[in-house]
Amino acid sequence: MENFRNELTIAVVTFNHPEYIKYFLNTIDDIDLYKIYLEIHDSSTNDETEKIVYEFKKKYKNLDYIKYENINVDKKTILALKNKKTEYVQLCGDGVIPNLKIILKYWDEIEKNKFDIIEMYDKQNKKHINYFYKMSKYKKMPFIYNDIYNYMFDNIWHLPYYGGTIVKSTCFDDIDVNDYNDIIGSGFIYPYVVIKKISSNINATAYGDDFLIPNIYKKSSMWVSKYKTGIELWAKNFPSVMKKASQLNEKKFDVIIKQAEINLDFLTFKGLLSFRESNNINFDIYKKYKEYLLKYSSCSKFTIIFICMVPKFILTIIKKIIKRLKK
Repeated sequence: MENFRNELTIAVVTFNHPEYIKYFLNTIDDIDLYKIYLEIHDSSTNDETEKIVYEFKKKYKNLDYIKYENINVDKKTILALKNKKTEYVQLCGDGVIPNLKIILKYWDEIEKNKFDIIEMYDKQNKKHINYFYKMSKYKKMPFIYNDIYNYMFDNIWHLPYYGGTIVKSTCFDDIDVNDYNDIIGSGFIYPYVVIKKISSNINATAYGDDFLIPNIYKKSSMWVSKYKTGIELWAKNFPSVMKKASQLNEKKFDVIIKQAEINLDFLTFKGLLSFRESNNINFDIYKKYKEYLLKYSSCSKFTIIFICMVPKFILTIIKKIIKRLKK
């Protein structure tokens, strides 16, 4: 297949990151040559991103810019998903850049099977691609999912990764911002709307390759470095939101989320050590989210309390020892 024939829209949501967008637009392949659409959905408090995009619009006719004023990121995400022009949409953050040459390798198969969702495990992210290889050892390739439980067990941890999936745009035809008021602000509006729409009738697949190019300007996530909301996001919000979206019974759901938290490596011993180092967990946070931590963490109550109480410099030494033992 020589090009996408206008079958893919890449929707990029951004906020006050003009340097990210400039690098993105300088790095991505020729979108007109591939006949895809690229949309920048911006809610910045200044016009720096807008100026950059309009300079690139002189080069790309398939580049669009949509500006929002005073809008929540989740509402902006929903509007971005609804604003598609094509059969498929790839929702991206501004920290990754789709590798169109690699995506093209799989397009004939995607087009033939009309998948609802395509999970793309990228080799740039070692955690993701290692899990993909682990799956490939006990599953027949290519991975085809017609059962929501199997799909969620393997992939639900990967779905919040903006840029890691391509979704059939009909999944978002009837979504409305007002339908998700109880989810707005959770941090997981995107996996919620996808699971909600495909859980009754799923046709999905997963691939592993060099699908994404990292944005060199993207540093640590704000929820880790600035807001210190790691435990709230991953121990409370993630399972709570996914439970609202899922049609699975509670027993099956808990198995899926427990496995997802292990795959994410946030609620494991190693992950909680990292959270402690970045001030994302302490004894007060543990008490606040105790119910969720004890339910979904792979650590015991004693271990979590130990992590919260022991001085951080000692935990850093423990982490280094663990890393050396694994080599």
